[in-house]
Amino acid sequence: MGKRRRVGVEGGGTTFVVALSEDGDDWSHVEERFEIPTTSAEETLQKVKEILDQLYPFDALGISCFGPLELNETKEKYGYITTTPKLQWKDTNILGILAGKDTKWADVPIGFDTDVNAPAMAEFAYHNNTNKNNEKKEEEEEKIESCAYITVGTGIGVGLVINSKPVHGLLHPEAGHISNTPDKWQFPPPTNTEKSKVDDNENIVYDHFEGTCPFHGSACVEGMASSVALAKRANCTLEELKLLSDDDIIWEKCAHHLGGLCATLLLVASPEKIVLSGGVMRRTVLFPKIREKVYELLGGYIGVDRVQSKKGLEKLIGPSRWGDTAGIIGSLYLAEMAYLQR
Repeated sequence: MGKRRRVGVEGGGTTFVVALSEDGDDWSHVEERFEIPTTSAEETLQKVKEILDQLYPFDALGISCFGPLELNETKEKYGYITTTPKLQWKDTNILGILAGKDTKWADVPIGFDTDVNAPAMAEFAYHNNTNKNNEKKEEEEEKIESCAYITVGTGIGVGLVINSKPVHGLLHPEAGHISNTPDKWQFPPPTNTEKSKVDDNENIVYDHFEGTCPFHGSACVEGMASSVALAKRANCTLEELKLLSDDDIIWEKCAHHLGGLCATLLLVASPEKIVLSGGVMRRTVLFPKIREKVYELLGGYIGVDRVQSKKGLEKLIGPSRWGDTAGIIGSLYLAEMAYLQR
């Protein structure tokens, strides 16, 4: 397959990333990478356009971004960021600004999706070995038709591939805001009429944490398990959160909500693989805790090996093979697919 220049743009709440890949067969190989702090929409996107101008000419462009996004091409606001809690970005025509008719690359094939659907598709493709490079896997895995990708950072997002296609539907998955059950450290049991601070039987300190989601408070996963929520609950800064020990109780609290999210996804969408990434998931101690919580919550109801055994859960729920770069790799995959489908 001939050499071609693919460019990816990943729009994150903290950082925008632009990358170039020009390996003929391996869309995941990054030759150049640029990072831009996410500030206002006008300032950030202007800087992204300047980098795209430097990299042009290129053969395909993939753009992924935080949402909610309008992904329906028949809608008037196709390509827009819509009702985001990031108020400076509300109703921003990100696709029109980065790849509109006024750009040199307006006629280049373009792929566009959420910053979680894109890496979900890349993880799915790699698992099924559609990234035809020379890298050999340690062992052959069965092909899958579904995959969930969860990013856990300042927000929580979920991308889904079902029947080998990304899920859009009414909007697109926003499972980071799925309803969750309170953890045992939040409130005393209903039978305890006193608003006590400590349960003497389990030595639990109740913190009555109200969550941080501006829409749902503590009633959604993002409001309880994002880095912002974890830092506030631990009464520390985001930088101090990184320094907490692996045995700090905050990670048990986090695993309760992320395990609940994974269990819900398994019951609703039945993905054959769940990948977790993002800044919070650098805390690798979370993976076994999340798997244990999933096992506990499902209670033996799903009678397949992947949720009934420790080894099965390790195959089912794990980290991204690209670590923190999964997002921009997803954007490069969007570019690759746009090129092939041109």
